Amino acid sequence: MSPIDVNDILERARGAVRVGDHEAAERLLKSYLSHSPGDRDARLLLGTVLARSDRLEDATDEFMSLIAKNPADAEALNNLAVIHRKAERLPDALAALEQAIEADPTRAEFHYNLGNVHKQLGNLKAAAMAYAKVVELDPRYVPAYNNLGTMYDRMGEWDKAFKVFRKGLALDRNNPT
Repeated sequence: MSPIDVNDILERARGAVRVGDHEAAERLLKSYLSHSPGDRDARLLLGTVLARSDRLEDATDEFMSLIAKNPADAEALNNLAVIHRKAERLPDALAALEQAIEADPTRAEFHYNLGNVHKQLGNLKAAAMAYAKVVELDPRYVPAYNNLGTMYDRMGEWDKAFKVFRKGLALDRNNPT
């Protein structure tokens, strides 16, 4: 197969992911990876497809293989944490997120996911701190304002909650949350 054909397979797989055809995406990614087994981005995408198909153990294996090759692969660690959270393995999710953040502390998404895990654990202050970090890193990350305001509300810090909700609403007046 020529390099152009291989790249076409990868683009078709990405297109299948965009439209939610996970079965086709998996088939195309596996075909692509048979020719380019070391392609990290394709492996990340395959892990994501497997997770979206609720094949959490297969997705875990895919991300763990990437982490075995590079223990500081922040995206693989973050994606693994999302799977752990979905499977309610919250201590594992926290550990993976802490490693992802250590590898790349500038990614707002990682801090947002950390806040979600802390929220699920009932660690309101830790969740609020994580969401506050999200809006510090990316002031346009609207969902973080809602979650931060909710944490302040639950902690009885209503003035802070009101200010945060207003900021989020100012960014996106059409956001129903």
